[in-house]
Amino acid sequence: MSSLATRSIIDYNIDLTDLVTNQQLREAVQYDSIAEGNDVATGPEDLSLEDMATGSPARRPDCFEVIGTDVNLMLPDRPMDLQFSVSDRVPIVFDAQPAELQEYWAKLNDFVQTNDVSVPPQPPIGFEHKGKTYILQSSSNVRQSTEDVLQIGDIVDGVSVFSENTLDLESHQNSTTCKVVCQSTSDEAWNQFLANCDRLSASVPKHGSNDDDESK
Repeated sequence: MSSLATRSIIDYNIDLTDLVTNQQLREAVQYDSIAEGNDVATGPEDLSLEDMATGSPARRPDCFEVIGTDVNLMLPDRPMDLQFSVSDRVPIVFDAQPAELQEYWAKLNDFVQTNDVSVPPQPPIGFEHKGKTYILQSSSNVRQSTEDVLQIGDIVDGVSVFSENTLDLESHQNSTTCKVVCQSTSDEAWNQFLANCDRLSASVPKHGSNDDDESK
């Protein structure tokens, strides 16, 4: 089990869902506070033009200031391990977002509405926010889908289960993560959250996929 180190993060998501096909797609960029000792990451060299050039405008981004902790739980007798994440997410309104992120959103919005085959804009390497320096930690293209793991009668308000297919825009590697999210503090929701984690960690991932099981 990993140590309970707290991370200060800026989580930045741009909704790129195609208004015609309704395929759920987003540009996900994460920045870690430089105080956490992370190395500076370079921006992505290229982007999946087929996925990004949808012709639909990018909605205004969701931006959060996040304080969180991750705990990795190794399960040698299960097909998958678990990562538990606890976070406090405070939204940052568009006008209060760092100028570098606002400029990036504007350029990306222009890019996805054209058929231009040029290289898409890169997210900023870093910026200052509230006296802290943040550096680029990851930049990904993420598709989200609902994971059918709940049995009839198991649906509880505040608990959701879904899978995410992520393309890392720097390494161009794909990975799939199944997430169980619990936003309620009720006993019923917490018990259902743990039951779903147990069910998912016991499931066998599809052959050839790179699956991780993440719980929040």
